[in-house]
Amino acid sequence: TATTLTLGGTDASNYNLTGTYPTDTAAIDPLELTVSSVTVDAKDYDGTTDAVISDCVLDGVVGTDVVTCSGTGDFDTASVGTGKSVTVTDITLGGADNGNYTVSTSYPAATGDIDPLTLTVSPDDQTITCGDATDTAFFTFGVTGFLDGEGVDDESYVAPECGAAYDAGDPAGRYTISCSGGSMDNYVFEYNTATLTVEAFDVPADAVWYTGQNEKYTSSTSDTLTKVTLSATLSLDLIDQGSAE
Repeated sequence: TATTLTLGGTDASNYNLTGTYPTDTAAIDPLELTVSSVTVDAKDYDGTTDAVISDCVLDGVVGTDVVTCSGTGDFDTASVGTGKSVTVTDITLGGADNGNYTVSTSYPAATGDIDPLTLTVSPDDQTITCGDATDTAFFTFGVTGFLDGEGVDDESYVAPECGAAYDAGDPAGRYTISCSGGSMDNYVFEYNTATLTVEAFDVPADAVWYTGQNEKYTSSTSDTLTKVTLSATLSLDLIDQGSAE
């Protein structure tokens, strides 16, 4: 809509404008913005190079216009690391005034972090009899949290070891089974605990021999009762479950 028209040219002084102004159409093209920096979200290891750009700094926004941006990119590799190089692949504008703008496809360099994924080691509860010996192979465990296609067969995998603070001569009771020492590229380990139950040694009845003094007494007016003291020993020939005292 024309609001003011002014005559020009060498002969403009010979003329006046009269009447109403006509209307016409024209285009306002969107203003192109440039991205000066981007924020790359840190992520847990997922086996891909996918990167998410959650925010960026735009140059060229007019006045108080509200324009935001986000996008995607690619890490240089899928492996865990900090300050890894990221190639920005796409930026999308948002915000109330984003329709008045476009964004340049000349993107800045960026960096981001890929954090290790957590594997959980869970030992199995175990039960033994007092006097039994244990070794590392006795304490079994499971490991969960691998990405599909990855597992204990990976060449970088180092299995953890589990055990309890128990020796064959220790008393019956409950002992904590704990694990440590696991490692694998792109993963960290966390460890649950379990219980080693050491049951009391069950001595067969026929393994106990009694020895002592045999006494007779004859009923009399005093009816004196003679005390008999017995001692017990174990016949180890009848016991097949280790040693006992």
